[in-house]
Amino acid sequence: MKKTSILLLLSAAAALAGCGGLFGGGGGGGDTAEVMGNILDTTPEIGGRNVVVFAYRVKDVPADCTTPVLPRTNDTNSNEELKDGNSTFDMTKVKTGRLVLVFLLDNPGKDADGKIDPGDPVAVLDDPECVLDDVPNKYVIEATDIKINFGLTDVLGFPAPGRAEAGNLKEFPKNQK
Repeated sequence: MKKTSILLLLSAAAALAGCGGLFGGGGGGGDTAEVMGNILDTTPEIGGRNVVVFAYRVKDVPADCTTPVLPRTNDTNSNEELKDGNSTFDMTKVKTGRLVLVFLLDNPGKDADGKIDPGDPVAVLDDPECVLDDVPNKYVIEATDIKINFGLTDVLGFPAPGRAEAGNLKEFPKNQK
Protein backbone atom coordinates (compact mmCIF):
# COMPACT_ATOMS: atom_id res chain seq x y z
CA MET A 1 0.00 0.00 0.00
CA LYS A 2 1.29 3.53 -0.73
CA LYS A 3 1.48 6.11 2.05
CA THR A 4 -1.08 8.93 2.17
CA SER A 5 -2.35 11.17 4.89
CA ILE A 6 -4.31 9.80 7.83
CA LEU A 7 -7.77 11.07 8.62
CA LEU A 8 -8.16 10.54 12.33
CA LEU A 9 -11.77 10.13 13.45
CA LEU A 10 -12.13 9.87 17.20
CA SER A 11 -15.73 9.05 17.84
CA ALA A 12 -17.62 10.79 20.61
CA ALA A 13 -21.02 9.62 21.78
CA ALA A 14 -22.83 12.64 20.41
CA ALA A 15 -21.05 12.56 17.05
CA LEU A 16 -21.76 8.91 16.27
CA ALA A 17 -25.22 8.83 17.81
CA GLY A 18 -26.43 10.89 14.87
CA CYS A 19 -24.70 8.64 12.31
CA GLY A 20 -27.12 5.74 12.66
CA GLY A 21 -26.22 2.33 11.34
CA LEU A 22 -25.97 -0.98 13.09
CA PHE A 23 -22.79 -0.15 15.02
CA GLY A 24 -21.70 3.30 16.23
CA GLY A 25 -21.58 5.34 19.41
CA GLY A 26 -19.05 5.39 22.21
CA GLY A 27 -16.92 8.20 23.58
CA GLY A 28 -16.87 9.50 27.10
CA GLY A 29 -14.15 9.92 29.69
CA GLY A 30 -12.46 7.64 32.17
CA ASP A 31 -9.48 5.32 31.88
CA THR A 32 -7.97 5.28 28.39
CA ALA A 33 -5.36 3.49 26.33
CA GLU A 34 -3.81 3.95 22.89
CA VAL A 35 -4.18 1.46 20.03
CA MET A 36 -1.67 1.69 17.19
CA GLY A 37 -0.40 -0.46 14.37
CA ASN A 38 -0.10 -1.07 10.68
CA ILE A 39 -1.73 -3.17 8.01
CA LEU A 40 0.76 -5.26 6.04
CA ASP A 41 -1.60 -6.79 3.47
CA THR A 42 -5.24 -7.48 2.65
CA THR A 43 -7.16 -9.93 0.53
CA PRO A 44 -8.80 -9.03 -1.68
CA GLU A 45 -6.70 -5.98 -2.51
CA ILE A 46 -8.57 -2.88 -1.40
CA GLY A 47 -8.11 -0.94 -4.67
CA GLY A 48 -9.42 2.58 -4.08
CA ARG A 49 -11.34 1.77 -0.90
CA ASN A 50 -10.71 2.89 2.66
CA VAL A 51 -10.20 0.64 5.66
CA VAL A 52 -11.75 1.72 8.96
CA VAL A 53 -10.29 0.37 12.20
CA PHE A 54 -12.69 0.08 15.16
CA ALA A 55 -11.84 -0.53 18.83
CA TYR A 56 -14.80 -2.01 20.69
CA ARG A 57 -14.91 -2.28 24.47
CA VAL A 58 -16.98 -5.31 25.36
CA LYS A 59 -18.41 -5.87 28.80
CA ASP A 60 -19.39 -9.52 28.40
CA VAL A 61 -16.76 -12.22 28.50
CA PRO A 62 -16.22 -13.56 24.97
CA ALA A 63 -16.48 -17.32 24.57
CA ASP A 64 -12.84 -17.42 23.50
CA CYS A 65 -10.59 -14.35 23.77
CA THR A 66 -8.19 -15.82 21.19
CA THR A 67 -10.75 -15.56 18.36
CA PRO A 68 -13.22 -12.83 19.34
CA VAL A 69 -16.31 -12.12 17.27
CA LEU A 70 -17.81 -8.89 15.99
CA PRO A 71 -19.48 -7.39 19.06
CA ARG A 72 -23.21 -6.93 19.04
CA THR A 73 -22.88 -3.59 20.78
CA ASN A 74 -22.71 0.04 19.84
CA ASP A 75 -19.80 0.72 22.19
CA THR A 76 -17.17 1.49 19.56
CA ASN A 77 -15.14 3.83 21.65
CA SER A 78 -12.71 4.80 18.93
CA ASN A 79 -12.20 4.40 15.21
CA GLU A 80 -9.85 5.62 12.52
CA GLU A 81 -10.33 5.73 8.77
CA LEU A 82 -7.30 4.84 6.67
CA LYS A 83 -7.63 6.52 3.31
CA ASP A 84 -6.73 4.45 0.25
CA GLY A 85 -3.08 3.54 0.41
CA ASN A 86 -2.45 4.41 4.06
CA SER A 87 -1.50 1.50 6.26
CA THR A 88 -0.90 2.92 9.76
CA PHE A 89 -3.33 3.80 12.53
CA ASP A 90 -3.06 5.38 15.98
CA MET A 91 -6.17 5.72 18.13
CA THR A 92 -5.87 7.60 21.41
CA LYS A 93 -8.37 7.79 24.24
CA VAL A 94 -9.63 4.24 23.70
CA LYS A 95 -11.63 3.06 26.70
CA THR A 96 -9.81 0.41 28.70
CA GLY A 97 -11.02 -3.09 29.55
CA ARG A 98 -11.77 -6.00 27.22
CA LEU A 99 -11.19 -4.80 23.64
CA VAL A 100 -11.95 -6.21 20.21
CA LEU A 101 -10.36 -4.72 17.08
CA VAL A 102 -12.41 -4.84 13.90
CA PHE A 103 -11.48 -3.79 10.36
CA LEU A 104 -14.06 -2.62 7.81
CA LEU A 105 -13.44 -2.52 4.07
CA ASP A 106 -15.60 0.52 3.41
CA ASN A 107 -17.74 1.02 0.34
CA PRO A 108 -16.03 2.66 -2.63
CA GLY A 109 -16.25 6.36 -3.53
CA LYS A 110 -19.30 8.36 -2.51
CA ASP A 111 -20.86 5.27 -0.89
CA ALA A 112 -18.16 5.19 1.84
CA ASP A 113 -19.87 5.88 5.16
CA GLY A 114 -17.26 4.80 7.73
CA LYS A 115 -19.66 2.54 9.62
CA ILE A 116 -20.38 -1.16 9.75
CA ASP A 117 -23.67 -2.06 8.13
CA PRO A 118 -25.11 -5.57 7.69
CA GLY A 119 -23.27 -7.41 4.91
CA ASP A 120 -20.19 -5.11 4.91
CA PRO A 121 -16.83 -6.89 4.59
CA VAL A 122 -15.31 -6.92 8.07
CA ALA A 123 -12.50 -8.82 9.77
CA VAL A 124 -11.95 -9.33 13.50
CA LEU A 125 -8.39 -9.41 14.86
CA ASP A 126 -7.31 -12.74 16.33
CA ASP A 127 -5.77 -12.41 19.80
CA PRO A 128 -3.92 -15.71 20.42
CA GLU A 129 -2.30 -14.49 23.66
CA CYS A 130 -5.44 -12.66 24.94
CA VAL A 131 -3.52 -9.34 24.99
CA LEU A 132 -6.78 -7.40 24.51
CA ASP A 133 -8.65 -9.27 27.24
CA ASP A 134 -8.10 -6.68 30.00
CA VAL A 135 -6.26 -3.56 28.77
CA PRO A 136 -5.21 -1.37 31.72
CA ASN A 137 -5.33 2.43 31.99
CA LYS A 138 -2.46 4.35 30.36
CA TYR A 139 -1.30 1.40 28.26
CA VAL A 140 -0.46 1.12 24.57
CA ILE A 141 -1.65 -1.75 22.38
CA GLU A 142 0.61 -2.24 19.38
CA ALA A 143 -0.60 -4.48 16.54
CA THR A 144 1.95 -4.60 13.74
CA ASP A 145 2.13 -6.24 10.33
CA ILE A 146 -1.57 -7.11 10.22
CA LYS A 147 -2.88 -9.36 7.45
CA ILE A 148 -6.62 -9.09 6.80
CA ASN A 149 -8.95 -11.44 4.92
CA PHE A 150 -12.04 -9.45 3.88
CA GLY A 151 -13.00 -12.20 1.41
CA LEU A 152 -15.25 -15.20 1.63
CA THR A 153 -12.64 -17.87 0.85
CA ASP A 154 -9.39 -19.16 2.28
CA VAL A 155 -6.29 -17.62 0.72
CA LEU A 156 -2.80 -19.04 1.25
CA GLY A 157 -0.79 -16.86 3.64
CA PHE A 158 -3.85 -15.09 5.09
CA PRO A 159 -6.09 -15.76 8.08
CA ALA A 160 -9.50 -17.36 7.62
CA PRO A 161 -12.24 -15.30 5.93
CA GLY A 162 -13.47 -12.49 8.18
CA ARG A 163 -10.33 -12.67 10.35
CA ALA A 164 -7.19 -10.57 10.79
CA GLU A 165 -3.83 -11.57 12.27
CA ALA A 166 -1.07 -9.37 13.65
CA GLY A 167 2.56 -10.33 13.12
CA ASN A 168 3.11 -8.89 16.60
CA LEU A 169 0.47 -7.94 19.20
CA LYS A 170 1.63 -6.54 22.53
CA GLU A 171 0.75 -4.14 25.32
CA PHE A 172 3.00 -1.93 27.43
CA PRO A 173 2.72 1.13 29.70
CA LYS A 174 2.62 4.44 27.76
CA ASN A 175 5.88 5.58 29.32
CA GLN A 176 7.81 2.46 28.17
CA LYS A 177 7.72 2.77 24.39
